[in-house]
Amino acid sequence: ENYLKIGEFPALLEPDAIEAASLGRITINQLHTAYELYKLKSLPENDPEIEKQYRLMVKRRLLKVHKEDLSGCETKEERKILLDEIWAELFEKYKLVLKKK
Repeated sequence: ENYLKIGEFPALLEPDAIEAASLGRITINQLHTAYELYKLKSLPENDPEIEKQYRLMVKRRLLKVHKEDLSGCETKEERKILLDEIWAELFEKYKLVLKKK
């Protein structure tokens, strides 16, 4: 099968991301975007468990990227809601990019 199985959603390790971005002459954020788009494109349709693994992989990165914004939340629930909003906005952008091919 040509798609990834559960648990095969490791985040890019920072040293690997830095090296790859340097070789490709792109920013680390651009590299992460390309990696996440590649993973999203390879997802099988209608597999909630694999979709969850993908979503968690991206959210782990978003936690780091938006650490300052999320630390301004007073409760864990507020942080979760804000992270969900950030995720939903990014996911919509990713879907638009993949539709344009």
